[in-house]
Amino acid sequence: MTMLGAFSISLTVKDIKVSKAFYEKLGFSEFAGEVEQNWLVMKMVSI
Repeated sequence: MTMLGAFSISLTVKDIKVSKAFYEKLGFSEFAGEVEQNWLVMKMVSI
């Protein structure tokens, strides 16, 4: 199996807490950043 490199996308959101909860429901987890500073890196590990 070929492993691909990292892929990332930056999004501007209206409510970071609502967005974080949405992505957590999809299986992402907080990887870096601070909600209080209005930025996060969410990560999904597959396989």
